[in-house]
Amino acid sequence: MKPVRDLPSALSERVGGQEYLWCRRCSRTFVLDEAMLDDASFVKAVALLEQQSDAGRLSNALAGRLHCPHTKCGAPLDAVPWGLVRAEHPEYPEEPVPGQEYPAE
Repeated sequence: MKPVRDLPSALSERVGGQEYLWCRRCSRTFVLDEAMLDDASFVKAVALLEQQSDAGRLSNALAGRLHCPHTKCGAPLDAVPWGLVRAEHPEYPEEPVPGQEYPAE
């Protein structure tokens, strides 16, 4: 698995970002650039980009193949923006501590 930030910039800038997300499965936060992509998809995307494939279409396809970056999770990405979690839990910090669990109870 490789992080989105390691993709060529034409893809990483479209797929990734510095937005905090909260994983519904493990209740941990991360920035989108840290989301993981399986090795085969990563290699294929880089090869297609080198063949002048449409970066927009590639990035849309990759978005559906991302995984939670936390080693205790690694599940297919099922995440929501941190701002939505905070709207339900105003006691949570504006900027979450990466890797810390924030229960949704």
